Formats: sequence, structure tokens, C-alpha cells
Amino acid sequence: MKISTQGFRLEIQMTEPDVEGWMNTELSVDTDTFKGGFVCSIEKHEWKLLEQNLQTLYDAFGKEVQINWSNMEGNIEFDFKINRSGQLEVGYKLSPSSYAGPFLSGEFTADQSYLPQWIQSAKSHGN
Repeated sequence: MKISTQGFRLEIQMTEPDVEGWMNTELSVDTDTFKGGFVCSIEKHEWKLLEQNLQTLYDAFGKEVQINWSNMEGNIEFDFKINRSGQLEVGYKLSPSSYAGPFLSGEFTADQSYLPQWIQSAKSHGN
């Protein structure tokens, strides 16, 4: 999956799910001032929830909606807010370990027109 806006690019690559539904996941992020990456695990069900959340945001035109999503291990967290005119504010926190160590957090903005790309990208990587 790729989430790309001005000043923020995140790529998430996953393996096929194992028998329990876990996918090994590699993240790479570029915020223009920081580049890095790490590996974590995402459960297939929680990835599908992210896809659904993105679709909910896209379908929310004319409404104010806020959706929080994180993987079970707490390595990836998003706080999506969309206003009535389709402007998105997205807070994020990325960390190789949810228990200790460094993390990257911040915000980026986009408009609703980015969502179809993100949704399609999530679906193509989470099947």
C-alpha cells in the first residue's frame, strides 16, 4: 500500500497471511526531513478494517468524520479526520516497537480525492 501526499510518503509491503492470519510487514517512510523503515506484523482482519475505514472516509462527503486505526501491536497508528468539504487531516505514529524505543509521529493533509488511490492500494496489498 502507498499513502503519498506532499511531504509524506509511506509504503507498506506485506507477505501472504500465515495460517493464523498474520502478515509480515515492511514499512518505509519519507517525510522530506526523515527517511526510515522497519518491520512489524499486521493481522489480516485488522488490515481489512483499515480498508473499510478508508472507504468510510471516502463515503463521508459533506460530513465530519473522525476514525482512529492502529494495528494490534501498536506499530502503526492513524487518526483520520475529514471535514464537510472533504479536507483530510491525518495524524500518524510509526514505531518498530510499541513498548519502547523511538517513534515517528506527525500530521499531513490531503483532500478526499486521494482516498480512491489509497483504498485501491490497500486492497491490492491486503488480499
